[in-house]
Amino acid sequence: SNILDFSSPKRYDVAFGVESFCQIKDLDLLLKKMHDLLKENGSLIIIDYFTEDSAFKEFFDRYWCCSIHSREEFKKQLKLNGLALVEDIDLTLNQAPFWDMSAHHSRMLSIEAEIDEKEKNRLIRSEEFHKFMFQKFINREAEYRLLKAVRIWSLLGPLQAKNEITEVGRAIFMRCESRIFMAAHTRWRLLFVGL
Repeated sequence: SNILDFSSPKRYDVAFGVESFCQIKDLDLLLKKMHDLLKENGSLIIIDYFTEDSAFKEFFDRYWCCSIHSREEFKKQLKLNGLALVEDIDLTLNQAPFWDMSAHHSRMLSIEAEIDEKEKNRLIRSEEFHKFMFQKFINREAEYRLLKAVRIWSLLGPLQAKNEITEVGRAIFMRCESRIFMAAHTRWRLLFVGL
């Protein structure tokens, strides 16, 4: 189902998306929806792909039929939609081994004697693709990041200055979430284990 079609009278403490934000082309509309679904000081946690490289963006979008975003564009849209970025963790080098292992896995499957020529060719193309992705992550042309943003507008009304939004977001984060910060981190680890 499409998150843009989802509606609920409830408001949520946390919205969590793994490799899902790149599936929606209209980032502004998506972040407006997240803002509307979150409670005051609710958290939006995103683990996704980002790139500043336009050639890689075009390749990625065409291959996966999606829309990878630049991190700068994402950060700008968060602010415009009443969400303050409070955490940005680079997971790129943690993600790179996945592509390398996938390339090796495709290679091993392609040399099995029991597969037909069509499947063998598909696995060879898969191996080449995964090697390409591994290089993009190693060369930092693509990133894999965890971003955490907090909904702030409902407390303060729309703010215009970008620096004000960032500073207010940090202040709200420190004041309102400091007591549950460690518990939240523990919860995230449990969520990661379950993925």
